[in-house]
Amino acid sequence: MAEVRIHAGADADYCEAYIWYYRQSEEAAGRFEAEFQEALDRIRRHPANWAVYDATRWFVTLKKFPFHVIFRLKGEVIWVVALAHGSRDPDYWRGR
Repeated sequence: MAEVRIHAGADADYCEAYIWYYRQSEEAAGRFEAEFQEALDRIRRHPANWAVYDATRWFVTLKKFPFHVIFRLKGEVIWVVALAHGSRDPDYWRGR
């Protein structure tokens, strides 16, 4: 199974979203965290079986939250480069 690493920018995306949901309710934050972890597990099991974002990146959409986990493959390492909100500027993370 491939190793998943999270870019610092993607970690900041996650923390920002988690805090927002936590302020709404602890339960919502817990569901968000669980769904993000589930997406990472699905990516880890089958990294090349997801929707193509561009020439070097793929993405998985969270089921109940408006976010996409965008990642790259580098050998046996999966690099999560963004946790992008579906309504946010789609290119804000491109430099990662």
